[in-house]
Parts: sequence; C-alpha cells; structure tokens
Amino acid sequence: MKKIGKKSLFLYFFFVMLISIVAVFSVACDSQETELPVIEDVSFSTESIYVEYGDSSLEENIKGYIQNLPQDATVQFEGLFDLAVGEYPITVNISMDGYQTLSLSVVLVIGKATYNFEDIVFNAKDALWTGETIAIPTIEGDLPYYVNVTYTSNPSPIVEEGVYTVIANFTSTNPNIELTKTSMSTTLTVKRQYVVTVNTNGGVGCESEYKVYNGEYLTLPTPEKEDYIFKGWQKDGVSFNVNAPIVENVELEAVWEPIKYTISYELNSQNMSVNNSENPTEYTHLDEEITLKNPVCEGLNFAGWYTDVECTAPIEKIDPQGRKEITVYAKWTPVVYTINYELDGGENNSENPTEFTVFDYVQFNNPTRENYAFMGWYEDSECNNRVIILSERASDITLYAKWEPRKYMIQYYLNGGKNDDRNPKYFTHLDEGEIVLYAPTKAGYVFDGWYTENYFKNIITTIDTDVLKAYNLYAKWIELDVVFTISPIDESTATLIGIKAKSEITKVEIPSEYDGYAITAIGDATNSVMKNSAHVTSVTIPASVSSINANAFKSSGLTEMSIPNTVTSIGNYAFAYNYELSDVNWSTGALSISSYTFLDCKKLTSFEIPNTVTYIGMKSFKGTGLTEIIIPDSVTDIMSEAFENLALTKAVVGKNVTYMSGAFVGCNKLEELTIPFVGGQVSSNWNATPLYQLFYKGSYNERPDYSKNETYVPASLKKVVVTNSTTLKDESFRACANIQEVVLPEGMTTIGQSAFYGCTNILTFTLPSTVISVGRDAFLARGGFVEVYNLSKLTLDDLSTSRINYCVMKMHTSSQEPSIIQTVGDYKFAVVDDKYTLVKYRGDSADITLPTLDGGKTYEVGGYSMRNGEFISVVIPNCVTSINEYAFSFCQSLSSVTFPTSSLVNIGEYAFTGTSLESVVIPDSVTSMGRAVFSAGYTDGNKTLKSVVLGNGLTEVVGYAFENCLALESVTFGENIVTIWERAFSNTAIKELVLNQKVEKIASAAFSYCKSLTHVKLSQSLTYIDYDSFSNCNIKEIWNPSVIELTIGETNHGNIAEKAEVIHTNLTDDQEVFLS
Repeated sequence: MKKIGKKSLFLYFFFVMLISIVAVFSVACDSQETELPVIEDVSFSTESIYVEYGDSSLEENIKGYIQNLPQDATVQFEGLFDLAVGEYPITVNISMDGYQTLSLSVVLVIGKATYNFEDIVFNAKDALWTGETIAIPTIEGDLPYYVNVTYTSNPSPIVEEGVYTVIANFTSTNPNIELTKTSMSTTLTVKRQYVVTVNTNGGVGCESEYKVYNGEYLTLPTPEKEDYIFKGWQKDGVSFNVNAPIVENVELEAVWEPIKYTISYELNSQNMSVNNSENPTEYTHLDEEITLKNPVCEGLNFAGWYTDVECTAPIEKIDPQGRKEITVYAKWTPVVYTINYELDGGENNSENPTEFTVFDYVQFNNPTRENYAFMGWYEDSECNNRVIILSERASDITLYAKWEPRKYMIQYYLNGGKNDDRNPKYFTHLDEGEIVLYAPTKAGYVFDGWYTENYFKNIITTIDTDVLKAYNLYAKWIELDVVFTISPIDESTATLIGIKAKSEITKVEIPSEYDGYAITAIGDATNSVMKNSAHVTSVTIPASVSSINANAFKSSGLTEMSIPNTVTSIGNYAFAYNYELSDVNWSTGALSISSYTFLDCKKLTSFEIPNTVTYIGMKSFKGTGLTEIIIPDSVTDIMSEAFENLALTKAVVGKNVTYMSGAFVGCNKLEELTIPFVGGQVSSNWNATPLYQLFYKGSYNERPDYSKNETYVPASLKKVVVTNSTTLKDESFRACANIQEVVLPEGMTTIGQSAFYGCTNILTFTLPSTVISVGRDAFLARGGFVEVYNLSKLTLDDLSTSRINYCVMKMHTSSQEPSIIQTVGDYKFAVVDDKYTLVKYRGDSADITLPTLDGGKTYEVGGYSMRNGEFISVVIPNCVTSINEYAFSFCQSLSSVTFPTSSLVNIGEYAFTGTSLESVVIPDSVTSMGRAVFSAGYTDGNKTLKSVVLGNGLTEVVGYAFENCLALESVTFGENIVTIWERAFSNTAIKELVLNQKVEKIASAAFSYCKSLTHVKLSQSLTYIDYDSFSNCNIKEIWNPSVIELTIGETNHGNIAEKAEVIHTNLTDDQEVFLS
C-alpha cells in the first residue's frame, strides 16, 4: 500500500463532514393550519437561525442544512497507513430538543483510482438530498477514496415559534478510527413569515410584494408619481404606520396629493387695502381657469392686476396648466377729499389746505381771534376730538376752532406761607370789576400785606380787571414769639412736629388748635419737637393731645412738664435725656409708659405713675433720680430694666402685676420691696421663681452659684412684703442672706422647697394661718429663723423636712406672744428661759467688741450668728461662755480675735474656719473645741495664720483643727494635751515639733504633708502613732523618749522615721533639746 499523508487525510475528511450532515425536520400541522415551516440555514454557529413559513409539501420543501462547523470539530484517523481497501463507516445522529430527527452514515471507501480534487465540481446539497453516493477524491496520493452517504429521517414536529436546541453526536463504528470531537450543538429559532403586498396607485419605485418575518420591520422605498406628492401608505383606507413591526399579512396602498402652486398678491398700498375673498391663494393642475377679482382700498381706486412690479403687464386670468408659482401686483389711483373750517369768529390762516388725499400728511396752522387763545382744531362741534394732523384719512372733514379767553397770570410769592384758596391764579377780559386779595397764613407769623415788589414798597389790596396784564405779588410777614410746625393727619387734626421759640422765651404753652387744625399728637416719632428750642425749660400740653410720640421731647432742656389726662399713649424716648427735668405734672389718662420714656432724666427724683397705666416699658425710668416708686394696681406688666440702676430705697409694686422680670436690675440701694408675688412672672412654668429674677436680666435658667453664696438680690434689701400670692415657689428667697424680714400674705397655702434656704438674717418669721404645705429645706438657714410665729395648723413634726428645727429657738403659736428677741445696741439676742444667746450683729463696723449685759449676765455667741461677717477684728468680753458652731466662719477679713481670759469654756466646730486670723491664743479656761475649728475652709488654704498657742485647759487637739493653714509655723501645746486627733495639723508649715510630755496618742494624718517639718521631739508618754500621721513630711532628726521603737527608713508608726537621719533615745525629762 502506498503511504498517504496524514494532513491530506485530515483535510479530506473534514471537508466530507462539512458538507454531508443533513437535518430534516417536520411540523405537525393543525387541521386548520395550511402553512408549513421551511428550514433553510441551520448551522453549528453562535448565532440563531430564522425559519420561514410557506405553503409547500413536507418532502419537497422542508430542508435543513448544517454548515460552518467550528474549526475544532475535526475527525482524526489513526492507523490509516494499515488500512486495506474497504469501507470505514462513521454514524452521525442529530436531535432537536432531545428528539432524534436525522441519522446519517458516512462511509469511507478505499479504492484504487487516482483523481485530482481540484478538477471535481459538485453540488453537495442536491446530492445529499437525493441520497446519492458522493465520490470525493483524495487531495494527494494515488489511492482513491470514496464516501458513501446515506440517511434516514424521523422528523419531529415544529408547531410554534420558538428557540430549539440542535445536538449532533458522532459515533465511529470502526475501531481503527478515533473521533476527537463526538458532540456539537447550536440553537434553531423558528419564526412565521408574512407577505406584504404593495399597490402604488400609479407610482413607481416599489416591488409588488415583500416577505417579512413575524415581529420584524419592513423598510419600504418612497414611490414617485408625476404632479403628485407621496403622502404615505394606507391599509383598508386607514393610514399605516410603517415604523411598526409586521405581525400579519398586509395589503398596502399608496396615498397621493396633487402638487399645489402658490398665488401671491402684492396690494401695493400703504392704506388698509383688502384683497377679494374669492381670489385663491393656490391651485393644482386639476383646477379650471382662474379669473382674478378686484380688491378694495379706502381712499384709492383699483386700476387692475399686473404680473410685474412696474404694473406694465396686465393679467386677468391664470391657466392651471402653467404649473408654476405666480405673483400679481395691484395698481391704484388716489381719491381727493375736501376740508371745511368753522372759525367761530376767528380768522383762518391762509396756508391751511382745503383738500387732501390718503397719501398726504397735513399739518394745520393756528387761526387768530382778539383776546382769545387758540386751543386747537376739533372734528366735532363740541370740541371733544382734537385733530393735530391728517394722515391716511379717506373722507371729507370739517374742522372746528376752539377758543378760550386769554388768561393774565397772578403769581404769588408766599415766602414760606400758605395762600388762601380764594385768591385767583389768573383773570380774563370777561371778568368785571375788581379782584379782592385775601391774606395768606404762615405758622409763627402775622401777614403784613401783598406788595408788587420783593422789597415791599407798594402795597396792593385789589386788582383792576380792566387793566389786562400779569401780576407778581409778594407776601410780607412779621415773626411771632413762638412758631409751631404741624403735619396734618386728616382734614381737621394734625401732629405738632416742631416748636421754635425766640431765645428769650423759656416757657411754651402748646395751643389746642393751630392753623385751622386741632393738635392731637406731638412728635413725628423720629425727631424732638424741641430741637430748635433747647433753651425752653417748660412746656404745657393742651387737652386736645392724646398721644405723645417717640422722641417727642428727647434731649430737650426741659425742667418741668405738664401732661393732661387726655394723653393715653407716650412713645419710646419721649422725655429721654432731659437731664434737668425735675417736675412732671401727670395724674391720669395714660395707658402705657413706653420704653426709655424718662431715660437719664437725672433730676427727676419723684414721680407719681397715673393709676390708668397698665404697661411700663424697658428702661423707662433708667437713669432718673427716683428714690421711691409706687406702682399702682392698674399696672400688669413691668418690662426688664424699667428701673435699672436707680438709687431706690423703697418700691411698692401693685397687686395686679403679672410680669416684672429684671425690672429692678442694679437697684443696689433698695431696702424695702413690696411685690404681689416672688419671681419674674406669674405664668412661669418653672418650679423655682427666685426673687433674684427681679434683679437679673439674663435667662431664667442662668442661676447664681449658690455654693459661693451668690445672688443677684442687692445686699441692701432688708424687707420684702408679698401681697397677692397663694404659692411661694421653690427657691424664692434662696441665698438672700441679707434680708431681715419677709411678710407673707394671709391666703398663702404653699411654701416651696428651699424657699428660704440660706436666709440667715431673718430672725423673726410669721407662718400665715392658711399655709398647709411647706417644701423640703424651705427653712434651711442656720443662724436665721430664731423665732417663728406659726399661725398655721402645721406642727413641728409636720415641718421637720423643712429643717426649721435646725434653726428655731422658740416656736410661737399665737401672734400675741412676746418676742424672744432683745436688742442691745447693734446686737440681737435671743432670750429663752433667761439664757442669753447672741444671734446677730446689725451694725456696719469692721472692728467690733461684743457687748456686756446688765447685771453681769453671761451669754453664748450663737451658732452661725456672725457667719460671713465683714469684720477685721473682734474682741470677746469676759461674759461670753461659749462660741458656738460656725459662729465666725467665713468672715474672710477677720484677722484678729481676742478671747476672754476666764469666762470662755467652749469654742464650737468650724467656729473660725475660713477666716484670715494671723495668730490664735486659746485661754486656759477653754476646755473643749469643735472639729475643724480654725481650718482653712477653702481649697486654696489659709495663708495668714502663723502661730498658735493652745491653753492648758485643753486635753486634746480636735480633728482637722488647723488643717490647710499653710503659713502655720509655730504651735505651742498646752501641758495637759493627751491626744492629737486626725489631720489636726495636716498641710501646715510647722518646722519643729515639741510635744508636751502628756501626749499619748497621735491620730492618723495628724501632721501629714507638713513638708517643712524636719525636727520632732516626742513625749515620754507617747504609746501610739497612727498610720500616715507624719506621711509626706521631711523629718531628719527625732528625739524619742517614748516606748515606741523607731527605726530609720521604716514606714511604720505613721512614717515618722521614713526619712530620718538621726533618732535620739533614752532622754530624761529634764534634758534639754535644742532644735536647729
């Protein structure tokens, strides 16, 4: 056997496979359906193939061809060189949607013939369809190869449009042939085909029939037809949308319209010419001959139609067969019209024309008539329609001359005055007799006559009408002492807007009527009426005035003012900045006093607010000299800062006021205040409405710092009377430590929480009989509320949460019971069961000596009694037995106190905390002291106390006694002190410490943070040093005669030896120790 190239065999068989796979599909047709599918191009490609629907028999016209196999769909033969002559079959099965439709058998036949492939031409499709054997020669070599192709079909039905999957499976039945590709697939898309039949109705350029797949678009060419314009396609007489997809068989018919030619008419007239409505503007070749009709034009005669602009070629008819656009031109001749003149005694101007045409532009000249002025030409006898020119008029006309008697002007020069309306502005020759001249008016002046010269030489009182000429008349005036300027409001009333008085005039009485107007208001709301009369000191306002507007008398020099009761409204700044104003006579009438009304009227020291006023505006009395003010019951609103910074000592606010927040800001001399309620406003939603709201202009929620005893209430305020309130809200008088008396009304039922918190200067207080509820801490004010007249039904137990039991020394149940308060000079004492207690100092001295009592009586200095006092020095006499808790606490200026040498037994806790004492000597009579008695009291410490001597009467130094006394360097212990309690000298400046020999115990932190402490001598009796007693000290040397064993560097025994360098022991009692 001759050797055959492997490449040749591959190409050969690939070509065989490319042309020999045939698919046959059939459609099961419905009994009503006659259309059958035709499958034309089916390929194993990535694109789907469309299928046509037609009317052919199944066996003849249903064809399927699979073309364009992918390049990797190859069949490779192995062992081909050993093949003998014979047949080598390959089977191809094709299925669609899983249903087998075609089975082909491809047989390779090896023979003994030689052919040249390039010489063979055959139709593969026809051969395949007929079932004939196709002989395919080899590409090279001398052995012939034949391929026999046979097929059997088993068609599957295609019953509807859709997409189907076609799969070809290759199977080799010859063991000597291996297929490298055994399966391929593609998709088959089936669509119905429709026929579009076209009738062009005589047009050309279109086929008579088009085939279109279902849902696709058909683009038809535009047909043409002579003398017609194509207007589109229609189906069954209805316009057809060619942009819509085809979904059925369609028969279309072309629609045509004859071409239209335009006829244009040039009427050649400037006038309102009108063409004849019967003249057409267009025509077609189908129309009959057109006869042109005449147009019309007012004022012109028609002279014919022409085809040229120069009107030389006439035309009467148009032939439609001319098939062209055409323009025709109208020719005209003008009509001549006449003009008639009606002169009414006058003489016409010779240049006025008597005839005209529509093309003329006619202007007229004036006629003349003696003693008359020509007023124009008119086309009606009543002279309503004036004619100035004639233009484009197309009718005859009669013109009427209009005349008026000639006027001789009278010019009045008023020099600022106002003319009398009866004085005429002109006269004519028709007037008879004389014209009487009336006097003009001028505010602040008297009329002195009319003159014919501006230098006032010749006076004139009448004008002779027989003398026909113009006149210039000049008014002469004589100035008044006071000139008023007014601005009319209406025909009868006016506003006074200016007063101008001569320099020698100091008092002005405003008239109730001026220049024919009633004066009802003063001021233009912008400027002062006195700006030109600053020297005037007194103004009287008439009863006609009801309103004094803003700024009316602002910045004037007034010292007194009289305001009638007819004035109901006064505007902002009405009298502001009248620094010398001291007397305002104003009783009733006004409804409001606006903001800034009397601002900075410094000499206004007394003022009675009218009992008709309901409103007092912001800063209305700021800067005045008022020392007392009584606000009537008519007032309901007092705006913020109404009485700002006044030197008021007493103020009474009417019972109907509902708003007064910030009204008394800066009234730092106010001593007595009567108010209907406590707080800024009655309707406040806040639970707390403190008194300070009357003295503060900020927000309600900006509270003072009570922890620092802050309050906006002036320190001068000593007494407050509440007149018309049933509830005293929370914190009403909180921190009002300077108030000495508060009077509550009968009818009050509730006192809120902390209502009198910190009111330590109220010694005597009456609880009204109507009170049924008192809030927590209402009377927490130690040092105050020494005696209480409890007229209510509440018991002391009921009042326990109010903390009144912390304060009260005597609870009265009847207003008839005598007071326990006695006065000795500037001092207040409470006397209970013959026991005297100093409860308050009412003086203003900084250096005080407490009093002695008659009969050698002794007394105690009450707890909190002198707290926060502004003392510098205090001398305590030998009748004082006890200084109780907090007695002089936080007297920050107190630098010196002298204790009695024999009577004083006790000094209570915190008695002198927060003071500025420089030294303290405790007498031997004192046997007890309270906790923190001389402690600093402030976070930054006491920086003044340097030395302390503790008397022999003391057996202990109480806890915290001198804590944070940062300057304390020297302490001398009494000989009987046994215990030094916790933190007694913590954070002081002690350098050397020598304990008396009886000290047994030192409590925790007693000398902690004494960083200057370097030398310590302990007592022989010492048995216990608590933890941290000497922590954070710098002790270098210790004398220790006690039983306590100390070791250098150890932290036990209160850290005393932690930093020690030397510790001395075994000292005798009489051995001297010198501390460096």
